[in-house]
Amino acid sequence: MIITTSANASVVPIHSRMPLLLSEDELEGWLLDEGAMKAILQKVPQLLNRRTDYEQMSFFS
Repeated sequence: MIITTSANASVVPIHSRMPLLLSEDELEGWLLDEGAMKAILQKVPQLLNRRTDYEQMSFFS
């Protein structure tokens, strides 16, 4: 399963959504506590360090 959230400031120039990564201590709350799940969905992911304004990625050489 991939959980997405609104993009943070480091990703929004490229896309409006981004993956939401759960920390190990959030897993139980995500699975068993609806209140914790709602709070996790509202968290803002940490900013990413970019080397350039835009990086074109390719699966092909």
